Amino acid sequence: MARREIKKTNESKKQKTNKWKQGTEICESRQILESRQILESRKILESRKILESRKILESRKILESLQILETREILLLSLREE
Repeated sequence: MARREIKKTNESKKQKTNKWKQGTEICESRQILESRQILESRKILESRKILESRKILESRKILESLQILETREILLLSLREE
């Protein structure tokens, strides 16, 4: 009878330990998922920043080329007038 009780307590301890391990594994997997999501969102933000900076650079180049064209036009007009 005492052996049965010992077996029961041992089994319940094993079950509790298994539940604890499962809970720990679930928490760890959640943490891993959260860290992956954080990394992915950082990558997305970085790529957005890169795209925005490229757009800014492209728009600057366009503006500069427009200014050059305007300057050329002004020079041509002034030359024609002379």
